[in-house]
Amino acid sequence: MGRGTEEDSAEMRRILKKMRDVDEYWREHPDGLGAKKQKTELWVRAEFEAAHDLTGVFPPAHKCARMHGHRYTVTLTIASTSEEDVIVDYHELHEGLRDILKKWDHTNLQETFDRPSTCENLAREIYRQAKDRWDSFVASVEVQEQRDTGCRVREETP
Repeated sequence: MGRGTEEDSAEMRRILKKMRDVDEYWREHPDGLGAKKQKTELWVRAEFEAAHDLTGVFPPAHKCARMHGHRYTVTLTIASTSEEDVIVDYHELHEGLRDILKKWDHTNLQETFDRPSTCENLAREIYRQAKDRWDSFVASVEVQEQRDTGCRVREETP
């Protein structure tokens, strides 16, 4: 910076404004974490195999209207802003998720579902049951029908 030029004055005003902005930020957020707390997410994954057909959802000529099967992969994500060393025991999550899924393993989903057994409906039902168990900790449930397709359900954020 040279001495006394207009450019130097403009640069100094820019630097001082930035310093005031930083100072104001630290006054408003003395904990250094910003306006929001940190959120920690844990996830567990389990698989089950089942058959279904989506007759009535797709036209009869569509391949998904015929009986077929999937190895479903389900990911349950738990979230918390807690600073605890352990938020939820992984073993408890695995066992709970497996317990939810066991009624569908090696079944025809049409026989156990009230609605069409689409990936969306399956994910919604698993999410609902997970919320019943772990309440506000449940962040999302993801159901994959194949390696490259799936559905994720989570609460809408305001």
